[in-house]
Amino acid sequence: MLVLTRKINEAVEFTDSRTGESLGTVTLMGIAGGVARLGFDFPRHVQILRDDVPDRNNPQTRKQDDGTTDTERDTDQTFNR
Repeated sequence: MLVLTRKINEAVEFTDSRTGESLGTVTLMGIAGGVARLGFDFPRHVQILRDDVPDRNNPQTRKQDDGTTDTERDTDQTFNR
């Protein structure tokens, strides 16, 4: 894991190592109460996922209206719960 120190308004740029093409940047926007605000500037085709939020495109983690995941619902149906 690469760990960097940034000051407010400093950015980190991500590039494709094969082409040198810029993929996007992450900028430290501010820090308040021990919480960092990050700004992400990436093309729309780049998917940015947070580890604390279930991936809506992944049926194993996507939450349903009743609070269960698709996987939990499939398991319940298999075992007739």
